[in-house]
Amino acid sequence: AKVKKPRALKIKSLSPTIFKVKWRRPKQEKASIKAYKLSWRPKRGKKTQTVEVTSRSYIISGLETNTWYAVSVRTIDVTGRLSNQTSVSYKTSLSPVTYPPRNVTVKAAGTTKIKVTWMPPKRNKGKVTNYKIQYKRKGVPRGDLCTVTTNSWKREYMLTDLLKGEIYKVRVAAKTGKITGPTSDWISVQLAGKRGSGRDQSDSGLATSVLTTLSPEENVRPPPPADAFMSIQKTSLLVSWLPPHQEYRTLVRFYQLDIYRGSDMIIREQLDAERRNFTLPNFDKDVDHTVYLTAVNRMGASDFLQRTYKPLSDDKSWSAVSDLRAHPLSSTSVLVEWSPPISGLLTRYLVRYRPTSNDETTLKDEWLGPSHNNYAILGLQRFQEYKISVIPFLNEINGNESFVIVKTLSTRPTAPPQNVTLTSVNFTTITLSWEPPPSFTRNGILIVYRIAYRRTDQNQDSYVNVDTSANNASISDLLSGTTYEVRIAAVNINGTGPYSDSISVTTLESPKDKSLPGKPRNLTVSPVPYGVALQWSPPGDSGIPVTGYIVGHGRFIPEVYRETIGANVLKYRVVKLRKNQDYIFSVRAFNDNGESPAVFIIATADDEPRKLKAELTNNEVPTIRVSWEPPKEARDTIQGYLVNYKVKGESTWHAILERSQVAEIKNLSFDTTYYIRVQLQYMDGGVGRMSKLLKVKTRSLDDIILVLPTPIITSVFSGTDHLLVSWKPPPSDFLHIVVGYVLGYGESDISDHQEFISVSERSFRIGKLKADTQYLISLRMFNEFGESARTIVNANTSSK
Repeated sequence: AKVKKPRALKIKSLSPTIFKVKWRRPKQEKASIKAYKLSWRPKRGKKTQTVEVTSRSYIISGLETNTWYAVSVRTIDVTGRLSNQTSVSYKTSLSPVTYPPRNVTVKAAGTTKIKVTWMPPKRNKGKVTNYKIQYKRKGVPRGDLCTVTTNSWKREYMLTDLLKGEIYKVRVAAKTGKITGPTSDWISVQLAGKRGSGRDQSDSGLATSVLTTLSPEENVRPPPPADAFMSIQKTSLLVSWLPPHQEYRTLVRFYQLDIYRGSDMIIREQLDAERRNFTLPNFDKDVDHTVYLTAVNRMGASDFLQRTYKPLSDDKSWSAVSDLRAHPLSSTSVLVEWSPPISGLLTRYLVRYRPTSNDETTLKDEWLGPSHNNYAILGLQRFQEYKISVIPFLNEINGNESFVIVKTLSTRPTAPPQNVTLTSVNFTTITLSWEPPPSFTRNGILIVYRIAYRRTDQNQDSYVNVDTSANNASISDLLSGTTYEVRIAAVNINGTGPYSDSISVTTLESPKDKSLPGKPRNLTVSPVPYGVALQWSPPGDSGIPVTGYIVGHGRFIPEVYRETIGANVLKYRVVKLRKNQDYIFSVRAFNDNGESPAVFIIATADDEPRKLKAELTNNEVPTIRVSWEPPKEARDTIQGYLVNYKVKGESTWHAILERSQVAEIKNLSFDTTYYIRVQLQYMDGGVGRMSKLLKVKTRSLDDIILVLPTPIITSVFSGTDHLLVSWKPPPSDFLHIVVGYVLGYGESDISDHQEFISVSERSFRIGKLKADTQYLISLRMFNEFGESARTIVNANTSSK
């Protein structure tokens, strides 16, 4: 039989002189392949280098920069026969610039201009393709840095439209393609004129909150669009794109779009600079389509940006993900990673997983967008083997399934609790205090602390389990005048960790009068911030001494936590409680002979999240944004919030753990009703009370064309009693369907005040505000079908 050649030969650049070659095994028995013969040479050279390898990848080094290379690979079978070659051409990149520009000078040219000059880098091995000038006004944040780019043959540049009297810092760097070399040192220069009187401040009573930016220039041809996307919509192909990156500050007059069906051009369109999409009707899904997009101005056209659509290959292995791998992150989580398929238009991924010991009924599915190439699976069982599959959807058709087997971690704590101390309370009680073991030694969530104690004349330990939220515990009913040894260990789901070193303590001798104090009287409870306040009266028999009181509380079991206080203290505050939960509180009196019976009282706490809201976003795949406010008196041991959701009519709830007060539920189904509720997740594994239930219905697939774009707020100017908000107009494609804007603002809630504004307006003045106060501002579009997503910013009014 004929020896088959390798498939899918690819090259990845690692540096200007090194690249990595990868290929796929040919379609023949693996056992019949002995090795691969890899060859490469410069296209203009005659010397060919060859190496024989057994793997399907190889790193080639020592190459010349900016040079085309011809690379080929052949299969060698066990008899020594060679297949035909699979070949590809590849050009190495330019060497990057290694030194900054020389002799950089910065001089003020009038009151609003700065002239920057420089010389090329010295001893430069790389090729300079252009120069980047960065500048910022003194006193503004680093993020407000402005950048302009100029041609490689230029040696000077004029910065314009600056503020009079201000101090500016300027530096210059040389670039090789997209790689920026070392920058020169910052140079400061102060402009002449009265400070703050530049012509970009038309109202002297306003202080702008954004840095003045340069107007776009047209002295060079523009860079290509930043990115482009293709999506299939029934019988049409939608091409959309992003404008060139703003840092180039180059004017675009229009975009030229060329579409090829196979090798034939079928569309050439010149589109307005404000356009961001184009729809090709009567799209044939079974034929290759290539899109070339360029930005054009009076200096010429940019390099083209290419995007290609390929129909599903008959070779099903090409429609599967490659290089699928997984490794455990902890005893309950696994990270899955993969490379995308090379055939078809990728629309989404399905990640499916289940324990290998269970049947298919335990499968769990997670949907991801096409930009993902990894996913962290949480909430898994400890020390459990899982089968994890990844299925790509290409042109909305499921591709081949790839799977991997992985096992979660499992181990006990590897260190004992720290700083253990032991004290004697009375003749029959001792108290042990400690700090938790280091977090990296816990190996998961701790379940309990286990205390072991015994008399020094015994070999058998007795044990007490203590909740992990406590850092002390009392051991009672001991013998007086007796020495005890005590030690403590941490326990997780996998078992008990090592014990601390033993500590010895001797209880006091019991006195002749062994009377115990009576119960405290008149116990009352009242609410306080973050908890409750307890108050009581001493026992009725004043003839029996009282050494102190023991205050206890627990949720289901009394006296899970116990605190010892002095005899003169008759009130105590218990804080950091969960709201809307029943707690059992107790108070006991004690003396050297022991403890009195306890007096009990029950009180309730509340920890339900407040002001729950849910709204649809404008994502291509249905997404619901959920927001809420935390409880007013939540404990400081909160791990996050569990956002629970399910489909109407189904019994299974899904959950997302979110640490902020906003979450997005992604990859939902179209035209489906979902129920949503939120609850607290505590560090000890407990959960709080559920919030109210919200119902949200996602849009239908036919209505998705009615989704409005999110408005863009461009600037906010501030006065002592007002804010002037400005925004961009809607894209031209949406002008005919936008009715107007809703502008909301408030000090703590963007819904405190709302203003309805005509679609023709581009700014709005918010008046009657407090001086030197921060306000939240939101803006959204609306029409008869609904509202867009909100843009939210914050701004401060000026001080008087």
